[in-house]
Amino acid sequence: MSIYTKTVLIIIALCVLFSQAVAAELSPARMRAAEKRAADIVNARNGYVIRVLQAFKIRFRTDERGVVTMLMSESNGEWKSVERIIINPLVEIEKNIMVTKGHDIFFYMSQDQTPLHIFVPEKIRINHK
Repeated sequence: MSIYTKTVLIIIALCVLFSQAVAAELSPARMRAAEKRAADIVNARNGYVIRVLQAFKIRFRTDERGVVTMLMSESNGEWKSVERIIINPLVEIEKNIMVTKGHDIFFYMSQDQTPLHIFVPEKIRINHK
């Protein structure tokens, strides 16, 4: 094997090793960024739900992460456990642009067959704390 071939093989091997080291370093950074973005989205969603409940004067409890876990029933004053919250944006097409007109929020509780439904029009002002 010539010196030229050996040099080329060594350069290729070093490039492969270096690229794997760089890729290994970038992967955790990308994962951290994705995890941070996911946490930010969850926090924003939880904050929005809390502000809506406060605006509609509905009593609620949260866990340590800020997730709404219980709602007080207006009919009998009992606390009901929240199993799931679904937020659906209501959109219309105006001049070929999708415009949000409000949100439907559904709270599914373990004791109830039908969810608690709150319509939040886009024009409502929900104060940020």
